[in-house]
Amino acid sequence: MLDFNMNGSSKDFNLIIHVLLENVVDFFMEIGSNLDYEEIYADVFPLH
Repeated sequence: MLDFNMNGSSKDFNLIIHVLLENVVDFFMEIGSNLDYEEIYADVFPLH
């Protein structure tokens, strides 16, 4: 688990952040499930 210790933030705040991050990753994996591996990461991390 990531530690978001921003000036003594509460455990509830950490839990909320982790739930939101998990939802974003799950959504990304669901949307990208029909794409090739290279297409998924090329869209998220484009070459500059």
